[in-house]
Amino acid sequence: MAVDAPEPTPFNPYATPKAVVGELPTEPNSQPTFFPVGRMKLALMSIVTFGLYLVYWSYQNWKSVERLNNEELGAPLRAFFYPLTSYYLFQRIEGHVVPMQIKIAIQPGVLALGVVILAVSWRLPDPYWLVTFLGFFPFLPIQSAVNELNRKVAPAAEANNRFSGWNIFGLVVGGTLFVAAIVGVFIGDA
Repeated sequence: MAVDAPEPTPFNPYATPKAVVGELPTEPNSQPTFFPVGRMKLALMSIVTFGLYLVYWSYQNWKSVERLNNEELGAPLRAFFYPLTSYYLFQRIEGHVVPMQIKIAIQPGVLALGVVILAVSWRLPDPYWLVTFLGFFPFLPIQSAVNELNRKVAPAAEANNRFSGWNIFGLVVGGTLFVAAIVGVFIGDA
């Protein structure tokens, strides 16, 4: 005698789903997408380190791009040549902030052009070369977008607004050298 298979139950479109739903994370993400830093800290550290902080900023953000895209891009080399690679970095950052409905105040191409112009302005005669110290300005709109993205994606992440001991050391030493450079430019003309 043949055993009959149980009759399948008819499809009920009104039945509750039987799929297992995974647990949502209870803790907010604590890893920022890109390098978090306060705009004031970015500006001051850029000035007192004579632009070296912008190399560090670029390195940290290129490392973030490498992590996000799981690719090796040579972050140290790209950071060292940041005036030439900033456009590509700004584009990568824009690619992450736009889907989150975050706008960058100025287009990345215009900002990158500003980076290049300010980077080569050290060749200007006294005292016009001092405009080089404003090299952080094109980075501010990008950093604003990055900070907003980090707040949305990783609200528990450190905002990096405070000055560490090394930052304060840099402010004191670099600030002294910066003031000496300014005084030297204007006293040298007298």
